[in-house]
Amino acid sequence: MQYRNDRYGNPLSVLGFGCMRFAKKGNAIDMEQAEKQIMAAYEAGVNYFESIWSEHSCSGETENSPDHL
Repeated sequence: MQYRNDRYGNPLSVLGFGCMRFAKKGNAIDMEQAEKQIMAAYEAGVNYFESIWSEHSCSGETENSPDHL
């Protein structure tokens, strides 16, 4: 993985992981699949995760907040 430093000197992966859309199971996020995807990215060295959670709240998925991952 390639990294660049942010303005504070923290290394950020050049590749980020967008968390706006995860696979669904019914009307909710498939949390098991989402966790597998996130962990695969993390284990590959990704440390920049973009989360636009407000997009999910429009579809009644707030009970599956990222805090549960």
